[in-house]
Amino acid sequence: MKRRIIIIMHNDLMDYPPMISLIDVLHDLNEDITYIGGYTDSPTTERFVSNGINLIRLSCEKKGSLINKIITFYNYNRKLCLLLKELKINNEKDIIWYVYSDSANFVYKTLAKYKYVIHYYEYVSQSNWKFKLLSPFYNQMHFAQKAIGVIQCEYDRAEIFRALNELNESPYVIPNKPYLKEQSMVESKIPNDIKNIIEEVKNKVVQKKVILYQGYFDSKERKLEEFCEAIIKMPSEYVMIAMGKGPDESYAKLKAKYESDKILFVPFILPPFHLNITQLASVGVLSYSPQVRTHAGVINSLFCAPNKIFEYGRFGKPMISNNVPGLNSIFKLYHCGLTINYPITPEAIVSTIKSLYADYDYFSKGAKLYYDSVDLIGIIKGIIEDITQKHYSNGHQ
Repeated sequence: MKRRIIIIMHNDLMDYPPMISLIDVLHDLNEDITYIGGYTDSPTTERFVSNGINLIRLSCEKKGSLINKIITFYNYNRKLCLLLKELKINNEKDIIWYVYSDSANFVYKTLAKYKYVIHYYEYVSQSNWKFKLLSPFYNQMHFAQKAIGVIQCEYDRAEIFRALNELNESPYVIPNKPYLKEQSMVESKIPNDIKNIIEEVKNKVVQKKVILYQGYFDSKERKLEEFCEAIIKMPSEYVMIAMGKGPDESYAKLKAKYESDKILFVPFILPPFHLNITQLASVGVLSYSPQVRTHAGVINSLFCAPNKIFEYGRFGKPMISNNVPGLNSIFKLYHCGLTINYPITPEAIVSTIKSLYADYDYFSKGAKLYYDSVDLIGIIKGIIEDITQKHYSNGHQ
C-alpha cells in the first residue's frame, strides 16, 4: 500500500489558500491524501474529491461561553481519536500532518501515538493561560520537539521558533505561495453569486487605477484607515478595493465610514475565485501593524508571510506596505514594491503610490520575479523526501 498523508486542521479549509495549495501539490506528487477538518463545500472541494482526495468533515466551531468552547474541544479530540483508529495509521509509512491551532492543548496526547508533522501558519505563544488551566500538562516545546518535522512559512519566524523551543534542527519553510490549478479558474466553475460580484466590480473600475487590499480585516493589525484617506485625496482615476473579512467589526465599520465610488468594499470570495478581483488591481496593499504587548502579535507582523504577496506577484502588481522587516527585505531584493516609513500618513501613502506609478514597469517585473523565485513543488517534495529518509524505515511505497 502507498504511504498516506493525513492532514488535520480544525479550521475551514477554504479560509486557508496555502493549505489548498499544499493539497494540490501533494496530489501532483502522487501522494495519497486524507484531509480531516472543517471545509465549506465548493468547486475546490468537489475537485479534490474527483481527484481521489479523501475529505472527512470534522468541524470544531468554538461558540458561546468558555465552558462550551472547552466542551467542543474535548468532543473534537474524542472524534479525532476514533477517526485515526478507523484509518488504521501505519506508523512505519503514514505521515500525520497537523495544522497548529488551540486544539493542540487537547489533541497532543492523541497525536503522540503517531509520527506527526506540525505546520504553523502563525507564530504562537507558548500557551494560552485559559487552556493551560484545563490542560496543565500540555507543553508546546515538548510537542514540537517530538514532531518529525516542524514547518513555518517564513525564515525569521522559523529561527525564532527553533531557538525558543530548543529544536535540534531548523524548521522547514514553506512560503504561502498559491499553487493555482488553471482548471479551477475557468468561468464555468465560478458560482453565480461570486460571478455577479466580480462583474459588478469590473464595471465600476473600468479605466481606473485600482489600489487593492485583499484578505483579513483587523482593526489592530491590518490598519486601512490611512489608505482610505489617501485614496480620497487622489485624482478621480484612482479607486480602492477592500476585499475580505475579519473576526471583528472592522470591515463593517470601514465600509460604513468610507464606502463610495472611490472606495469599493467586496465581501470574502472563496479562493481561488478571489483572484479574478486581484487581476483588476494596479497596486496591491499590505498592512501589518505590530500589536504591542504581545510577542506573537509583534513577531507575526514584523516577519509577516502573506499569501497575498504571491497573489499580487503572480499578476505583476507592484506592492505598497508599511515598513516591516519581512516585507522590506523582499521589496529591496526583488524591487517589487515600496514601503512607507513611520508614521504612516495619507500624504506618505499618496507620495509612495505616485512613486510606484512613476516606474510602474520596473516594479511590475520585480513582482513577477519574486513570484517565480519560489519553487513550491520542489520545496514540498524536498521536505517529504527528507522526512521520509530520516524517520521512516520503509520509505515511500
